[in-house]
Amino acid sequence: MTILLILLALLPTLFMIVYIYYKDSYEKEPVGLLVSLFAMGMAGIIPAVILEGIGSAVLGLLAGANMTLYNAVFAFICVALVEEGVKYVIVYTTTWKNFNFNYKFDGIVYAVLTSLGFATLENVLYVLQGGLSVAIARGLLSVPSHAIDAVYMGYYYGNAKYYDSVGNARGRKSNLIKALIVPIVLHGLYDFFLFEGTMIYLVVFLAFVIVLDIWAVIRINRSSKQNMHIYKENPQMYTTVYPGQNTFVNHYNVYMYCVNCGTRLNTNAFFCQNCGYPVHRM
Repeated sequence: MTILLILLALLPTLFMIVYIYYKDSYEKEPVGLLVSLFAMGMAGIIPAVILEGIGSAVLGLLAGANMTLYNAVFAFICVALVEEGVKYVIVYTTTWKNFNFNYKFDGIVYAVLTSLGFATLENVLYVLQGGLSVAIARGLLSVPSHAIDAVYMGYYYGNAKYYDSVGNARGRKSNLIKALIVPIVLHGLYDFFLFEGTMIYLVVFLAFVIVLDIWAVIRINRSSKQNMHIYKENPQMYTTVYPGQNTFVNHYNVYMYCVNCGTRLNTNAFFCQNCGYPVHRM
C-alpha cells in the first residue's frame, strides 16, 4: 500500500515534467541541470519548513482571535512568501549565469522543475500520512498549483534574462520582481481560500483554480511558440560624438538570432533570411 501511495504521489509530477519538457521545443535543457534543479527543489523543503514554523509561532502570538486576519497573513507571508522565495533563490542562484540559459522559455523549464521537486517531496509526505484520498486531492490540486505558480515565475524570469542580455536594466529589474511577486500572490490566494473553508470561499477557490489552470496552459503554449533566443553576445557599446555641441550619445550593437535555425538576423528583419521563420518581437 505504501508503494502504491508513493507512486500516486509521483504520478502528477511525472506527467508535468514530460509536458513541460515537450513544450521546450527549440533546444532541450541538459538532463543533469534539470535533475539538479529538481533535487534542490526537494532540499528546499528543509528551510521552508523551518521558516514556516517560526512564522506560525510568531503569528500565533500576534494575530489574536481574528481568524480571517490570521489565515491571510499565514497564507501570504508564512507559506507563499517562504515557499516561493525559497524556489526563487534556488532558480536564480543556479541558472542566471548558466550558459544553457539561452532561450526565454528556459526560465519556465527551470522554475517548473524546481517547483515540482519541492512539491513532490511535500506531496509524498502528506500522502503517506493521509492515504489514498489525500493522494487524489493533492494530485489534482496541490501539485499542479505549485507548477502553475512556477510557470508565472519562469515566464517573468525568462523575460528578465532577455532584457538583461540587451542591456535593459529596467526591464530586467521589473521582471525579476514580478517573477517573485506574482507567484506569491497566486499561491497566497490559493491557500487563503482553502484556509477560510466556508462554502463561498470554496466556490471562489474552485473558480480560481480552473481559471488559473486554463490561463497557465495558454501561457505555456504561447511562450513555447513565441520563444525567443537570448543574445549570445553581450551588447557592444559605441559612442556618437556631435562636434561643436559638447554632447555624445552611447549606442549598443545588439544581435538577434532566429529561434528556428540560429542564424543571425538582419536588422529590423520580420523573417529569417535563411529559413524564412517569422521574427516575434516584444
